[in-house]
Amino acid sequence: MTETRFTAEPALRRPVQFLRESVRDLGGAVATGRQLFLRNLRSLHRRSFLGYIWLFVPMVVMALLGFYMQSRRIIVTATPDMPYPVFVLTGLMLWQMFVDALSAPLLRLRADRPLITRTRIPLEALLIAGLFDVMLNAACRLVLLVIVLAVYHTQIGSGILMLPVAMVALVALGTAIGVLALPLGLLYDDVGRAIALGTALWMILTPVFYPIPGDGLLRFNPVTPLLVTARNAAVGQPPSADFAGVAAVSVILLVLGWLLLRLARPHIVARLG
Repeated sequence: MTETRFTAEPALRRPVQFLRESVRDLGGAVATGRQLFLRNLRSLHRRSFLGYIWLFVPMVVMALLGFYMQSRRIIVTATPDMPYPVFVLTGLMLWQMFVDALSAPLLRLRADRPLITRTRIPLEALLIAGLFDVMLNAACRLVLLVIVLAVYHTQIGSGILMLPVAMVALVALGTAIGVLALPLGLLYDDVGRAIALGTALWMILTPVFYPIPGDGLLRFNPVTPLLVTARNAAVGQPPSADFAGVAAVSVILLVLGWLLLRLARPHIVARLG
């Protein structure tokens, strides 16, 4: 039986070797992550009777609540560029994709904690398996969105080509935040509870059910330009002016979080072991 050892020697003492090993592990992690994803997918089907229906239930329930509140004029808002049902369902789908991406790293590594402490499997493989989950869930929800767009005869222009780019940016931002929270999240359950509470409050500050005004502190919400760009792309509207900057920062944070996680792994293994 092969014994895995971690040393206390700082990895950054040899930065070139550290980066070379990081890139090597990332390159080999995709196939392993795919296998883990398929394994968990088969396990999910064995334990769930309704299966993928649960992907749609929360989104449909929240959408119905939004429609009811607007019909009763509890929410009074105007969405001139698209019908309100399209606005809400698109916002809910994109928001849930962001939350899935934010939660996936911690959920995945908690579920596979024995693999972290007892094997040399790259952490990237576990993160990639979580990303496969996020993208599969998003693809399933896109089917519902396409149906809604067809029902409301929504015009789709060439701007639709921007939709996958904006969705990837949303996933990158969510994953970056989730990865940055991982080291503490694996050690303390409070982090997971804080994430659940924080995303519930964050949703109120995001244009899911109503447009967010362009002034005030709400304009500093980093999810807003990514979500607005993706929603606009779905109906052929132009992207947000802040999209490129936020997307670039999201990618930078994701790379930074990945490298910090690799540095923290020996300490995490020592605490969990």
